[in-house]
Amino acid sequence: GFKEYWDLIRKYPKLQGGFIWDFVDQALHRRRADGTLEYTYGGDYNNYDATDNNFNCNGLISPDRVLNPHAYEVKYFYQNIWTELVDIKQGTIKITNENFFTDLSKYYAEWNIEADGKCILAGILSDINVGPQSSATVQLGFDGSRIPAQGDVFFNIKYKLKQADGILPAGSQVAYDQLVIAEAELNDGFAECAKGPKISFVKGQDIQVIVSGEHFSYTFNEKGFISKMLIDNINYLADSSVLRPNFWRAPTDNDYGAHLERRFAVWENPIMPKISVNTSASNRCSVVSYEYDMRDVKARLTLTYTINEKGQIRINQQLKVTDDSVRSHLFRFGMRMEMPESFDRIDYFGRGPIENYADRKQSQPIGHYAQSVDEQYYPYIRPQETGTKSDLRRYAVTDIAGRGLQFTSTKLFSASALPYTMENLCPTKEKRQYHSTDLKAEHLTAVCIDGAQMGLACVNSWGAWPLPQYCLPFGPYEFEFVITPVK
Repeated sequence: GFKEYWDLIRKYPKLQGGFIWDFVDQALHRRRADGTLEYTYGGDYNNYDATDNNFNCNGLISPDRVLNPHAYEVKYFYQNIWTELVDIKQGTIKITNENFFTDLSKYYAEWNIEADGKCILAGILSDINVGPQSSATVQLGFDGSRIPAQGDVFFNIKYKLKQADGILPAGSQVAYDQLVIAEAELNDGFAECAKGPKISFVKGQDIQVIVSGEHFSYTFNEKGFISKMLIDNINYLADSSVLRPNFWRAPTDNDYGAHLERRFAVWENPIMPKISVNTSASNRCSVVSYEYDMRDVKARLTLTYTINEKGQIRINQQLKVTDDSVRSHLFRFGMRMEMPESFDRIDYFGRGPIENYADRKQSQPIGHYAQSVDEQYYPYIRPQETGTKSDLRRYAVTDIAGRGLQFTSTKLFSASALPYTMENLCPTKEKRQYHSTDLKAEHLTAVCIDGAQMGLACVNSWGAWPLPQYCLPFGPYEFEFVITPVK
């Protein structure tokens, strides 16, 4: 919600802003029985001092002065240098200096143009002659004919100090921007094949469906969820895991403040008996479709899997409302699964490198990033939702050899891969004393693929919902994405 505040502050000069509560997490160190240190908060010492629990752990930075993920959003909107594209073909930009008394002569700028995550042009702007509270048009001096008209093309610029300034060393970055030149039409990469995979049935107490090709075999269990993903004889699903619909997240501090874990409780583990299954062949692909009765929310869910000979799975997830009853909002609309812990790397094209969400993402530029799964978990003092990356074009979870699964869609999506499941991050329905040091090793990679996820909220210090455009009200939803085995 910080962007919307600063849109107003910059629109109305007399609006001076507000107060961020708090600057720093006010937690204390305590040594555990095993010798490790953990941060503690109200309620950790007795039942009556500071009984609002971790409400004193809501700062921009952690107790040891490491920036919390939300601090990057504040840092971005607080910057005093802003850039606009004027005529990118002519290499012309507009620079605005919001400082009241300081010109920009002590800074230089590094800029580049990236096409689909690769740098195609770069340069340095050595002298920036823009006075306080002024703007100037600047010529960067390059041939714009080299810039492609299609694809994801971005102009990136970073403003840095020429010399040390106070505690900041020379080269410190004080502002940056990413501006869109062109955006690609998204393609999920689902391939046409000369023939389709085989569908077979295993009859027991309940019928299981198996779709298999030359290098793969996917088993749908009696509930209609994929329970085994064998690719070159390697199971890409962890033991006892299934690929299943997901409408939930480990509640955030703001979620608890608004009691959303109670208001949305019906979506955590919704009752959804299977009411039909259909198999068919279409366009040299095998199609398996299941329908579920989500009776508690008066809705029907349809999952349709289209599988080609390469082992790609196109999944269409549709929620259909069956009456006009008003029901609870959703945290998420997507799917989740657990992969073996050997799949411990992610590679993606989207916003990063810090976690980001629908209403907290402006500080994170779009680009190509490669990270570990362990890096995705941020140790908030009380465990909660973390690690999501948004505005994704593609997202892959792989092992050290590069084998894994890639997720794509024809629409921007979000995803996360964590060493902990949501049930580990939030083991009880009610908020209780819990710390990152309490998390149990699970030896897996928990993957969520989201067509949409509710925002984080920042309208007030406690209790407010996200702005309406970042909520997921009850209603019909559809999400289609493709899973592609990668080697």
